[in-house]
Amino acid sequence: MTGNFDSLLGQFFTPITNQYVENVVTNSRLQQQVVRRVVGAPDVLFVVEDLGLVDNLYPNIFARSDADNWINNDALNGQSSLDGPGVVQLPIRFAFSNRLPYFLNQTPFYLDELYSSRSVVWGAFDGTTAPPIVFPNWWSIQALEEEILNPLPP
Repeated sequence: MTGNFDSLLGQFFTPITNQYVENVVTNSRLQQQVVRRVVGAPDVLFVVEDLGLVDNLYPNIFARSDADNWINNDALNGQSSLDGPGVVQLPIRFAFSNRLPYFLNQTPFYLDELYSSRSVVWGAFDGTTAPPIVFPNWWSIQALEEEILNPLPP
């Protein structure tokens, strides 16, 4: 098999088929039709990668796929100033930086990490009482709590 491998879960994406019956009105008559959609890949992808630097200074922390390839059927409205209808081309991709956390030292007066600006960090939780997971995973939730509750003096 090639592609669609999830290295975190250690498995391939398993295609699924959604099938249902819907009621439609055509020629003033109610009819039923079977709708089937084969999902061969995820519709939304969340990834972590190196997104490069902004102005060669600090990491770009977030990116998403653009809408250049989306299908815009705005002309169907009869007015081009309205949005849609349209079709979102899948997959939608959300990318998070793997270069976090970072400290930005500002010149000329703040040249050490004691007075640096700190970045955001990523985390995940599962909605249970289990503690959140902080990314990168070498930074513990306890270290994050300590930084928030006892910040270094400005």
